[in-house]
Amino acid sequence: MDGFHICRIGSAYARMMIEGFKMNLIYYDLYQATRLEKFVTAYGQFLKASGEEPVTWKRASSMDEVLQVVDVTKGYTRD
Repeated sequence: MDGFHICRIGSAYARMMIEGFKMNLIYYDLYQATRLEKFVTAYGQFLKASGEEPVTWKRASSMDEVLQVVDVTKGYTRD
């Protein structure tokens, strides 16, 4: 395995979970998911302005850190 990367499908899945269930996002990736982070930040600000609890994001330093705190995980590897 050469590492992890949030691809287009992973980003779409994360957005669905964030909007649909108002879940916070923690992810591990070799590369920063700037677009996804901006989306979560903007959506969190929208929720806060609407009087709801905002969602948050965090880029974890390892996959172990992610697995210690998540309730739901989604992942796949290429063949």
